[in-house]
Amino acid sequence: RVLFRSVPVSRDAMAGGTDWLEDRIFAPRRLYAFGVALLLAYSVIFLTHIWLHNWPLTTSGAPAFIDFISFWINARFALTAAAAKAYEYAAFAAAQAPYVAATRDGIPYYHLVYPPTLFPLIAPIGLLPYLAALTAWIVSTASLYLFAVYRIVPYAIVCVLALLPIAVEKNVWLGQTGFLVAGLLGLSLSLMARRPFLAGICLGLLTCK
Repeated sequence: RVLFRSVPVSRDAMAGGTDWLEDRIFAPRRLYAFGVALLLAYSVIFLTHIWLHNWPLTTSGAPAFIDFISFWINARFALTAAAAKAYEYAAFAAAQAPYVAATRDGIPYYHLVYPPTLFPLIAPIGLLPYLAALTAWIVSTASLYLFAVYRIVPYAIVCVLALLPIAVEKNVWLGQTGFLVAGLLGLSLSLMARRPFLAGICLGLLTCK
């Protein structure tokens, strides 16, 4: 009732359908408020898991058994002359064992299932300890994702809204490649008209997945 009383509606607006109502509900200030509130809620959830030692480190200080373990171990292999051994399950599992004390609910250690084109993209994080590597990975790939979003729709509010889907938070939780893939795909689309060569490079880098 408050919404309807506070919005003066002309006969022309009523004749035009419900567009006027959508414009009032999805006003920028309301979208900002909703987006910031939801991001704060997500932050509280993550901070609670950190406090409870569920993520990213366990009570013992060991890394939680999430997908990023695979990428970090992969990066460490990529920095050696024996990088190809990462595709040997025994070697890849043995490299995980010192950092992950037990398998995850009976699920064995990860195989390496990504192509070699991923190696140069993740090699730098192999120079860092686990927690710093996870932080650097999330920040760098999320920045790429948001940069691509902003190039396509250059409004700050769109970047806020792009962080709200639950898939984004799941990607952060797992330390997955979602930001990287979405960022490269978005850049390829935004560059295709004026910078087709760079767009092609971005598409080529998608072979890492």
